[in-house]
Amino acid sequence: MKLLAGEFKALSESMNQQEIEHRDRVLRSYFEGCDWDQNGEYELKRTLVLNSDRLLPDYPYVVENEWEVEPGRGHKGRGDLVFTDGAGRFAVVEVKCLNRTGCGGNKKAQQEKVRVRRHQVIKQALHYANIYAASKLEAGVIDDPNAVAAYVFTNEQDYPYFLFRESESLQITNVPIQSPSGHREPVAALHC
Repeated sequence: MKLLAGEFKALSESMNQQEIEHRDRVLRSYFEGCDWDQNGEYELKRTLVLNSDRLLPDYPYVVENEWEVEPGRGHKGRGDLVFTDGAGRFAVVEVKCLNRTGCGGNKKAQQEKVRVRRHQVIKQALHYANIYAASKLEAGVIDDPNAVAAYVFTNEQDYPYFLFRESESLQITNVPIQSPSGHREPVAALHC
């Protein structure tokens, strides 16, 4: 579901608790009611939203779904999900279903395609988190760009991977994860 840009435009200008809670209720209701979509990425998004209390416990509210990276310019890209703690911290989450089987070619070629796609998703999440942080800084919603974290959630893992935004580069070599218990550790599987 793509929420109307005007419906929650105030969210980008001021982030009060009532708006956060309203948006969270609307988005959760949407994901709870739409169990018919068999699209792999949608299923991952639905899983994340409906289990965010366990998967992203530091960010209890979902406030954005399919948000325009540049408002009014959907062709410039759409971010998947944004969560908040309600106190000025945000988690920008890119959700992707990485096709690990099919599509022809040999196994090595398929693995390379997945590795490239994984790297693209990581870069996209970092890029979108930086854009989101810049927009919130400009709107006066936050005063520290580090209040916006980047996460990736794919079908290769059981919970979202936390990414340091400072690591936005072509050579992401030590991508830490945020585990459900809150500790961070490097994950070799995401080395690109």
